[in-house]
Amino acid sequence: MNKIVWRGKIDGKDIIIRYPKISDAKTARNFINKISKEKSFLMIQGKQLSLKEEKKLLKKWIKDIKRKSMIKLMALHKNEIIGSTDIHLNSGAQKHIGGLGAAVAKDFRGKGLGKLLMKLLLQESRENLKELKIITLEVFAINKIAKNLYKKFGFKEYGRLPRGLFRRNKYTDGILMYKKIR
Repeated sequence: MNKIVWRGKIDGKDIIIRYPKISDAKTARNFINKISKEKSFLMIQGKQLSLKEEKKLLKKWIKDIKRKSMIKLMALHKNEIIGSTDIHLNSGAQKHIGGLGAAVAKDFRGKGLGKLLMKLLLQESRENLKELKIITLEVFAINKIAKNLYKKFGFKEYGRLPRGLFRRNKYTDGILMYKKIR
């Protein structure tokens, strides 16, 4: 799938938001490794992926997108990935539940890219993931910006795991959130 979902400007910069392609492997690896290295609020903290690992992930994701069990959107500026978000359906008794993941490059945070990615992801998931009824996510309790963004999109807290997440040599609570789609 090579579908462009949005094209426009953010902070005066040309941005394209689209589904991934295998040829994105190098820029996707660079993006995730850079964010992981800064130990932002991702679940992978400091882990570095090889190009081989990234290609394997992209192939799996593209297969899952075609199977209608995943939505993955990538934001690009000058052919470099600057943001990524996805919803991946669970299986079995939870096949109606999708887990959400999101990341935005440091230089593009606070400029509306995360909000736009969230809006487009929810739109695409409603159209393409027919079995999706509930979206879940886990957010670091100290990540107030992300937590507030999710609340603006209708996500509600349903649980908290004290000291459930580890970042920069400190434990913090993991906040579990959900949103009903249908």
